[in-house]
Amino acid sequence: MMMIWRSKLIDLYIPSDGIVYDCFMGTGTTANACVLKNRRFIGFEISEAQCNYSKNRIIATLKKKGSI
Repeated sequence: MMMIWRSKLIDLYIPSDGIVYDCFMGTGTTANACVLKNRRFIGFEISEAQCNYSKNRIIATLKKKGSI
């Protein structure tokens, strides 16, 4: 559900050549929405565990999409 509204917001407000900045990346939901919508993103997270989780989630999304 969170991914759906973030994807819609990205479509509405972020131009195709835009960059999304997420200063509280958490589990990477916004980053994954960016990957799916072909947008660049910059994410920050202080928790190493959350960074690893979101990194693996982003990699899985990229593989599923066929980008890597």
